[in-house]
Amino acid sequence: MEKPRPKNIIDVDPVTAIFVVTIALLLPLLLAGFFS
Repeated sequence: MEKPRPKNIIDVDPVTAIFVVTIALLLPLLLAGFFS
C-alpha cells in the first residue's frame, strides 16, 4: 500500500484559494486608501 502523500501548500480547497487571492489583491488597495 502506498502511503498517503502529505498535503502541500498548493493542495488547498478552491474556496480557501479564492479567499486568499482576494485578500492578497484587496490588501494593497485598502492600505493605499488608508495612507493616501
